[in-house]
Amino acid sequence: MGHANAVAGPGLRRPRQPSSASSPTSGVIALFGCPQGSLCSELDKRPGRPDFALAELMRVPIEWADEQFAALGRRDAHDLAVSLIASYEGSALLTNTFRDPDILAREARRLIRWIDGL
Repeated sequence: MGHANAVAGPGLRRPRQPSSASSPTSGVIALFGCPQGSLCSELDKRPGRPDFALAELMRVPIEWADEQFAALGRRDAHDLAVSLIASYEGSALLTNTFRDPDILAREARRLIRWIDGL
């Protein structure tokens, strides 16, 4: 979700809308899953906890999104940020599970409409 190219409002950078279901990112995620989500999931399965705070890997994008929604004046910025990242990670999981890049492309378009409607 780190790619951005358009401003959706004061301070909020909108994720780039995929041009097609066969976008390179969607295809890679269909084959391998979300690198960040997969890393968090796999490291959490280890018997000994990692030396770093595993939650930080997910907290960073949530905090970034929180700041963007707050810049729009949203009082519910944190809840919106969690919803955004959860929607992305969930669609990435389904994209990988079904090997269907269109799932991620459709969810990206839906999230853009959702953000634009805020």
